[in-house]
Amino acid sequence: MKAKRRTEQPIDKQARRTSPRPVPKKGRTVPETIPELVLDEQLLGLLGFARRARMLFVGFEAVRRAIARRQAALVLVSRDLGKDNSKKIKFIAHSNNVPLYIMSDDTDWRGRSGLFGYKILAVKKGPLAEGFKKKL
Repeated sequence: MKAKRRTEQPIDKQARRTSPRPVPKKGRTVPETIPELVLDEQLLGLLGFARRARMLFVGFEAVRRAIARRQAALVLVSRDLGKDNSKKIKFIAHSNNVPLYIMSDDTDWRGRSGLFGYKILAVKKGPLAEGFKKKL
């Protein structure tokens, strides 16, 4: 007698498993103000080091997945992020208790860290993220 092969699950079940959607709970509100962060030389150095060490998640989808998988220690967004994406990432970060900061455009953080074209970043959990939080 042959053993039955396990068939693959439908795509929508796999999608739900890899990207859970946060459900708003009653009484929970998203904060209106988000702290603004001016990156100095030390923070820019840590950001560049995190990029080279592959300890950064860049882009909306990668950051959303990292938050859902509990891999993100903190989220950094650019000031020129669109209203819709800003609202979404603010809700996702707040519902998963991940700190969110807005990066000021006073410094050329994109040019110095080599992250051209990205507006949303997340730092992976670990000692590097702890060092980043200490500098904040």
